[in-house]
Amino acid sequence: MGELDGRVAVVTGGTRGIGRAIAARLHREGCSVTVLARNEEAGTALEAEFPGMEFVPADVTDFAQLQEAAKEVYSRHGRVDFLVNNAGATRDRLLLRMGKEDWDQVIAVNLTGAYNTVRAFLRYIIRAEEGGIVTISSVVGETGNIGQANYAA
Repeated sequence: MGELDGRVAVVTGGTRGIGRAIAARLHREGCSVTVLARNEEAGTALEAEFPGMEFVPADVTDFAQLQEAAKEVYSRHGRVDFLVNNAGATRDRLLLRMGKEDWDQVIAVNLTGAYNTVRAFLRYIIRAEEGGIVTISSVVGETGNIGQANYAA
């Protein structure tokens, strides 16, 4: 089937955009793919479009939800080989006008969410012995962008 037959991958923020494309590619390469995201409607549509792909509703800002998701994926498949941290948020505003809520939301998803997800899945990935973690970021972290101080952090 593919280069990654029998491997198990988890993709956060995988119901649209880059995350969806990553999940689809891993699926085509033979991985058992579980997508974690908040949008249950999009998750159900993803499962219908890609038979065998699984969706588990989870918010990366909620460590307890991620722990449960990790246990669920491991109990279904007996392993977790790959984690792709892709969930992300933007709340663009000039820093002078950015409210604390906008700052906190982006940091919670983009930074703390990646940390939470790695913490929840790491023990299972270590057991796979050949596992890997990929964290998606943006060129904005290097170049900066007007109104994206929180996103570039």
